[in-house]
Amino acid sequence: MEGPTEVDRKHEMAQGYNAKVVELINSILHEKFEIPLKDLVPSACLKNDLKLDSLDFVDMFVMLEQQTGRNVQDLDLMSIRKLGDIYKIVSQLEIDDLGSQSH
Repeated sequence: MEGPTEVDRKHEMAQGYNAKVVELINSILHEKFEIPLKDLVPSACLKNDLKLDSLDFVDMFVMLEQQTGRNVQDLDLMSIRKLGDIYKIVSQLEIDDLGSQSH
């Protein structure tokens, strides 16, 4: 029988999210912004549900850049509304970077 972690990971992968990216983002939000882990779901609205303001948003992306070594300045940050949007964009960034490294 699968535990919740395995089920969650399969669901995240089905949504196009990299499990390591989800774990990193959730860790930052939980540790630095004191957001309860139970609230960190893809459908959570960053502003209304997680109570992140624009400065928190910038801080989070600076931390992501520091943790991943990836430049997120070229991303369309204005289109991000939900936590799942961040998971997807950063997961895609990871995939694109891995693809470019193989060439």
